[in-house]
Amino acid sequence: MKFAYIAILFFQSTFLAALPLKNEVQYEVKVHPGTELLHIVNYLAGVNQPLVKKSSYLDDVDEWFGEYINHPAVKHAKELPYNDFADLGWCFEGKDMNLSIPDRYGYFGHLISTGYLEKYLKLSQQFAQDTRFWDFYQEQESNFRNWENEFTAALERDLPLQALDDFFKVPFDKVIYFSISPMGTSLKANLFLDEINPKFINYAPVIIPYDRNFVAQESTEPNFEYHHLALTNSVWHEVSHLYWEEINGGFREEIGRLTYSDDYTSNFNTFDDRELNTYFFVHELVADGVAIFLKKEFIDEDLAEEHLLINESVGGMLFRDFVQLVESQYYYNREEKNFRKFIPQFIEMIENKNP
Repeated sequence: MKFAYIAILFFQSTFLAALPLKNEVQYEVKVHPGTELLHIVNYLAGVNQPLVKKSSYLDDVDEWFGEYINHPAVKHAKELPYNDFADLGWCFEGKDMNLSIPDRYGYFGHLISTGYLEKYLKLSQQFAQDTRFWDFYQEQESNFRNWENEFTAALERDLPLQALDDFFKVPFDKVIYFSISPMGTSLKANLFLDEINPKFINYAPVIIPYDRNFVAQESTEPNFEYHHLALTNSVWHEVSHLYWEEINGGFREEIGRLTYSDDYTSNFNTFDDRELNTYFFVHELVADGVAIFLKKEFIDEDLAEEHLLINESVGGMLFRDFVQLVESQYYYNREEKNFRKFIPQFIEMIENKNP
C-alpha cells in the first residue's frame, strides 16, 4: 500500500511538471438546484438508484421527501428509461424553480415523446412547490459548499483541464459547470444545453457523482475529494465529450455516414436512427480514447494498457487504433495542427477499418 501511494505521488508530480503553466479553461463547481431536484424525483421513482446506497445525504432526502413517494411527478417519472434525464434540470431557474419549456429536447426527444417530457418538467415543478424543495436546498447549503470546495481543491491539485486544453489546442469558449451530485447517480456530460435552455448557452455541464470508488476515504457522508486517477480519468473523459461536441460541427454528416461496426458498437443502438447511433459511438471513441492517451502520456503506460484491454474485452477494438493514431500523427504536431484540423485523418482511420 505504501509503495502504491508513493508511486501515485510520483506520477502526479511528473504529470504536473509536464503541463503548461497557463489554464485557459473556465469552470464552476456547484450543486445545480434543478439537476438536484430531478435527481430526487428520479430517486423516489426508482429510475436509477444511487451508486452509494447509504449516506447521510440520502438519509436527509428520505426524511424530507419520503412521504411524497406517491406524488404525481414521482409516478410519472417511473416511465423514464434511465436517469440521464436529470440534464433537463437546467430548465429550472431561481428559488421558485421557474420553468422554461424547451422547444427542443436534444436526443431525449428520440427516446421518449416530447409531450411526456413536458409533463415530466411541469409535474417536477409542482413537486418542488409541494415539498418545499428550496427550503431543503437552503438547509443543505453548508454541505453543498463543503462538497463543492472538495472537488474544486481536487481540480486545482491535479489540473486535468489544463492537460485537455493543451491536448486539443482549440479554445473552449464555454464555462464548464461541474454539477456536484451528492445523490451519486451518474457521471456524464450534458451535450445539448443550448437546445433545452438557450439562456445558458455559455455553460457546458458535467454531472459529478458521489462514488466511493473515486475517493480515498470511506464515510457515511458524501465526499468529493476524488483521488488522482479517478479525477483525471473522469474529467478527461467527460470534458472530452464537451470539446468534441464543440469542434466536430463541420463533420457531422460525414461521421453519420460511417458504417464501421464491431461488438462494441451494438451498445450504441439506442435510437431508431443509424446515423445518430454512429455519432454517439464516435463520441465515446473520442472521449475514452483521449482519456486513455493522456493516462499513457502523464500517468502510467501500464494503466493505459489495462484500460485498453478492458475496452477490447467488450469488443471495443478501435480505441487502440485511435490512441496509436493520436500518438503517431497528432500529439507531437498539435502546435501546427489542432484537433479540429486532425478530424479528417481520424475519420479516414475509421473508414479504413470498415469490414
